[in-house]
This record gives sequence, C-alpha cells and structure tokens, in this order.
Amino acid sequence: MIPMGRKAKPAHLHLLEGSKSHRSNDELEKRKQAEEDMNFKDDAVRAPTWLRKEAKKHFNKLVKEFKGSGLLKNVDVNALALYADALLDYIECTRTVEEEGFTIEQTNKAGATNSIPHPLLTKKKQAFDQMSKLMGEFGLTPAARASLARNMINEVKEDDEGNKFGGRV
Repeated sequence: MIPMGRKAKPAHLHLLEGSKSHRSNDELEKRKQAEEDMNFKDDAVRAPTWLRKEAKKHFNKLVKEFKGSGLLKNVDVNALALYADALLDYIECTRTVEEEGFTIEQTNKAGATNSIPHPLLTKKKQAFDQMSKLMGEFGLTPAARASLARNMINEVKEDDEGNKFGGRV
C-alpha cells in the first residue's frame, strides 16, 4: 500500500483561515476559482444498472437523505453505489455467519478435522473497511459530518476594526 499525504484543503478555507502553507493569496485565489469551475451537475443521480436490487434500495435511501444538500453530484454515483454494494455484502456475510456460526469444520490433507474461523469473516472485514472509507468521504458518520461542516464554512465575519477573519463552526 502506498502511503498518502493529507487530503487537499479547499482553497477558500486556506483563504479564510490564512494560509499556513507556502502558497500566496494569488495562488490560492486561482485555485479557488478552479475549484468553483468544477461545478458538476446533479441531474442524473440514479443507481447504476449493475447494482444489485437490494443494494439499489440502500442507494436510493441515501440519495433521498442527500437531496437538497448540494453535496451529491452525478460524478459521485459510482462511489455511492460501491458503498451500497459493500453494505449489502456486509449484511449478507453477517446473515450467513449468524446461520452457520463463527467457526466451521475443515478437514485437512491428513484427514484431521479442525475448527477454523468462518471464511466470510474476512470478506465481512473487507466490506467494513470499504464502507468505512466511503462513509468518511460522504459524511455518513457524525465525525465526518462535523468535518464537512468545518470545510463548508463560507461565511466571512468582520471584526470591530473591519479586518476579515474566517468564522468557525
């Protein structure tokens, strides 16, 4: 796995908070304009055809929750579908493990029978990891929503002397 740095902070936040980086205000203004120019449409947010029927229900439920927020765009459809698909995998793994138990009997090459952890526990963990990552991206946890709220600050307050500073939530 390749180590990754921090996620890029939107330029308007750098400008509001005062840049602690090496970027000039002119560079940040240009970046802010470029970010604003990437105004994606939200007129075709529908579950992809490849998504399983039960996962589509989860997808559509989330789309309703996002309605009016302005956060969900057409380009986000596949990522949200991946979340819904991973959620369905997680649910199915949970149901199967509940029915079959946390361990299963396995016969090795020597003919001995051993009790091993259910193989779907690994699949369940993978689905959980995928969901957790996407939940953070979409603000589907309280902590992720708090972070999104901080990042969406666009109100600039003026102090008594007329100097501008960034408001904080």
